[in-house]
Amino acid sequence: ERRLRLQREREELRRESEVQENSVLGVLTRKEKEITAEERREESRLARMAIREERATKAAEQKREMEEMAAYLAEQKRQDIERKTADRKAEEARQAELRALTKESHAGSSVSKRAALRQRVIREREAGVASEIEALPK
Repeated sequence: ERRLRLQREREELRRESEVQENSVLGVLTRKEKEITAEERREESRLARMAIREERATKAAEQKREMEEMAAYLAEQKRQDIERKTADRKAEEARQAELRALTKESHAGSSVSKRAALRQRVIREREAGVASEIEALPK
């Protein structure tokens, strides 16, 4: 009887020990799950922050590219206006020279007409070269 009682007590202690072990294992498992869930939430938060940062970087890059393009186009327009102004002034000077030559040709001799014609041709060539030089990008 004593042996049976000791055996039952030992069995009961073993069961209590198993229950305590299972209880401790359950608590540890629950804590691990909580920690894992918290880690996943933190990783998700960091991933969202990285995505926001990447989008902001892309937006800033696009804005910079647009500003560069606007500056380039403004410079092209300015150069085009300068070129047109130079061409117009050259044309006005050529027209004034032609008018002056026409007046001279009515009043002058054939020798002076040829000399004036040569001078006009030279000036027109110089004006053409000058406008081509001004048309070159700076």
